[in-house]
Amino acid sequence: MSSVEKADEKEQKIDHPLPHFLVKSKKELHGWYRDERECTSERMLINPYNGCSNGCVYCYAKSYAGYFKRYKETGMVTVFEDFDSVIASQLDSLNVASCGYLSPVTDPFQKLEETYQLSSRIVREFVERNIPIEFITKSRVPGSVLDMMAEQEHSFGQVSITTNDEGKRQLMMGEGATTEQLFGQVSAIRGKGLHTVVRIDPIVPLVTDSKEELSDLVSKAADSGACHIVASVMDVPIGMKQIILETMGVFGTRVILDLERLYSEKICGYLNANVAYRRRIFDHMRSQCDKKGVTFALAW
Repeated sequence: MSSVEKADEKEQKIDHPLPHFLVKSKKELHGWYRDERECTSERMLINPYNGCSNGCVYCYAKSYAGYFKRYKETGMVTVFEDFDSVIASQLDSLNVASCGYLSPVTDPFQKLEETYQLSSRIVREFVERNIPIEFITKSRVPGSVLDMMAEQEHSFGQVSITTNDEGKRQLMMGEGATTEQLFGQVSAIRGKGLHTVVRIDPIVPLVTDSKEELSDLVSKAADSGACHIVASVMDVPIGMKQIILETMGVFGTRVILDLERLYSEKICGYLNANVAYRRRIFDHMRSQCDKKGVTFALAW
């Protein structure tokens, strides 16, 4: 274990259960950046882990600065020690609070959560103050967390399921829950009486975008208890283009070449599939959600 001073933060490198950095930080809660939010989406953004051991091939966290840049370079997650206590103090100083968002960038229930339990303790701090909190995850959520959230009527859970093909899931991410476990997680959240969202986010062109696969995914999500479906088509940070395209090589060289042609539009620093493709995908998603009686929206 080694230590190094960084500004006002003391940092340790720890090797178990997987190599990561542990930081004592004065990190503060904040909302969306002013030019990157719409008025109905105000949240308190909470990232107890900077970086993610799930290892999704389309991960955009590596395009960010600070500890996320180090995650890109080393593959090591930074953990904010006792962040739940820091958050508790900040919540007590507020007169008005929006919903907590756990987490906007990386998985709050990734492997290191088993060691530090930061996300679980943060949920407790919100619920004890009767402030709603939501999570988005590709991992398994402890039942104790769902029990706590059920005590706060406006809290809700979102499960990210990008495919119902376990073979594809394993190619797209190194860790996280299996496809069947994720659908089971949807049922568990709904079983606690919480509003339950499935995020098909992102849909990966040429990999998970067939009408049959998307229809089956919507159907299984609804049958598992989802009330609402959120979808997006994978976007690519311009600075990450080559890295993401190379990782897509696991699906064949042809996929890389076809993605190069498809991603022809630039929006806010990201490459996007052309709008005709996106409209076709989202029209299909809307019709399938309507058939299953669940609401549908696009991710920003």
